[in-house]
Amino acid sequence: MRVAPILVLVAEEISTQMILGNEGKMEKRLLNVKELSKYLAMPVPTIYTYVSLGRFPEGCVRRVGRALKFEKARIDRWISESGTS
Repeated sequence: MRVAPILVLVAEEISTQMILGNEGKMEKRLLNVKELSKYLAMPVPTIYTYVSLGRFPEGCVRRVGRALKFEKARIDRWISESGTS
């Protein structure tokens, strides 16, 4: 039996977005623009500007179809590195 390609992509996206946190709870690995805006306390237009200017670290931003997704671990590392320099 062949699985439709879109179902495979959806299943892969769900599995890559979720990882187990320290307490065994599911934690998001990829954030969308609104979630990143709330997480960084940064306006959504500023996030789009940062993306277009390449201000986020390499490999931090992923395109999933037309949507932008952000690697939470890389965002956290970027914040901690920028705070120490």
